[in-house]
Amino acid sequence: MNGNARAMPGTGSRNDFTGFYVAAGLEYFVSEDLMVGGSIYHSDLGGTTGLGNHTDGALWAGSIYARYAENKWVIDGQASITSIDLDTLRRVDFLGAQQVLESQDRNSGLAASLRLGRELGRSDFTVTPGIEARYASVSFDEVTEVGGPLALQIDREDLTSFQLRWGAEFEKRGKSSQIKGHVDYVYEFEDLQTLFGANFVGGRGTARGFQLASTDSNWFELGLSSEISSGPVSVGLGVEATIGRDSAEMQTYSGRLTYRF
Repeated sequence: MNGNARAMPGTGSRNDFTGFYVAAGLEYFVSEDLMVGGSIYHSDLGGTTGLGNHTDGALWAGSIYARYAENKWVIDGQASITSIDLDTLRRVDFLGAQQVLESQDRNSGLAASLRLGRELGRSDFTVTPGIEARYASVSFDEVTEVGGPLALQIDREDLTSFQLRWGAEFEKRGKSSQIKGHVDYVYEFEDLQTLFGANFVGGRGTARGFQLASTDSNWFELGLSSEISSGPVSVGLGVEATIGRDSAEMQTYSGRLTYRF
């Protein structure tokens, strides 16, 4: 994964980030119409700000999901529990000496999605237009930096997101290969965090408010993947990207290995 995000006001224009993710799961076809599954997901992202500071974020997620199809109607649902670890490092010059200020914190979250679609086309090529609702929440703990007298104690609001996605999936199937893709228009209903409070560790009085970068309320997401099968084994490659999302642009490149039994 790689991309860039809008920076906090006064700290530069864009912040670059890179990272990776890995996921593993097991799916069971209860019948021709119903599939259920579970997966474990881990991602690790690192980024440097315009002031030379650094942030690392690691996400663990456990998910259960299901897909039901009947009379060309398709319903997909998923629920996840997440754990997010954030490490930060800041360098601050004070009275001719540099202080290295660090923080570590762990946060928990929940996520869920539900999609309804209608399959159109032939046996070898289908298009499935649909609508999807996604909900996510993250509970942030108070963060305390260490490393010097300029260390901050930071209080952040919990994050809540609710999105509707309109789009279509397509799939082209051959004897031993298939190509899949999707395009979605995303609309975010929640006003995401715009402020956080901070005070010096041990400081008195109320925390001072600092402005965060603004976030977009709508954008597009595109994806394309291909897969080749031989017996019970399938190998695939994929790419995902955001379009028109200025607050956080991202591209994801993936490989996939599947064994059917």
